[in-house]
Amino acid sequence: MAEREVTYRRVSGALDEVEAEAEADADAEGTEAGVTANSDDADEIAEVLRVSRVTAMPWLPVVHTPEEDRAWVRAVLLPEHTVWVAEQDARIVGVLAIRPGWLDQLYVLPDAQGAGIGTRMLRIARDANPGELRLWAFQGNERARRFYERAGFVVERMTDGADNEERAPDVLYRWTP
Repeated sequence: MAEREVTYRRVSGALDEVEAEAEADADAEGTEAGVTANSDDADEIAEVLRVSRVTAMPWLPVVHTPEEDRAWVRAVLLPEHTVWVAEQDARIVGVLAIRPGWLDQLYVLPDAQGAGIGTRMLRIARDANPGELRLWAFQGNERARRFYERAGFVVERMTDGADNEERAPDVLYRWTP
């Protein structure tokens, strides 16, 4: 069975010099850039985040409605982050949201996992943040934690979750080259 092609495109975010270099490298590898997200993208991004979270972490409280998730993607995620999507068969299957020094969202739909999409998106995040990158993960999300630890992230701090909306124990990771 032939592998299905995955394309990557940046759907939001202003480019700084480091990101511009990373984007040039990504372009050489078959990604698109500079495309602005449309309403359908925002809805699809919200759905990828929701489905991925619920599937990977069924124990995690769902604290927002789908409508609230869509509104947050439009009002916060897209305007305040550089957002990349992975597309396969004309649908968004992965989402990466970064800001300087931080990886805030990295989710891949369950049926698209294991094909290197998360690894490729993590490389985009690192290329855009070559000095250091931090991220939060839930302590109970063991698959994500293994993924980040294999990629060289180290635990900086663990908390009881009092500062996140879900009130679930979390862990702060840090990567440096």
